[in-house]
Amino acid sequence: MVDCITVVIELPQDKGQRTQIVDALRIGGEFHGGHVTAMSFEDEMTVLELLEELEEVDGDTVQEIREKVKALHDRAATRRAEEIERRTPCQIN
Repeated sequence: MVDCITVVIELPQDKGQRTQIVDALRIGGEFHGGHVTAMSFEDEMTVLELLEELEEVDGDTVQEIREKVKALHDRAATRRAEEIERRTPCQIN
C-alpha cells in the first residue's frame, strides 16, 4: 500500500515565489524522494469535507471512494517501480 500526504498551501502573492512552489511540485516529479501524483489549484480537502457533510452522501460511499483512490495509487506505484526496473541495466556478477 502506498502512503500519501495531502497538503493545502496558501500561495504567496509574489509571482516568483508562486512559480517556485508550483515548479517544485510538478506532477510526475519527485519531491525529497516522494512522487508527486496529483495537484490542484483549489482547496480539495475542504471541498471533500463539505461533500461528506451532505445528507445525500453516505459514509459507505465515501469509504468506497477512498478505497478506489488507494487502489489507483498502488497501481501507479507499481507502474513506477516496473519502469525503474526496465531502465536499470542488468548487472552480471
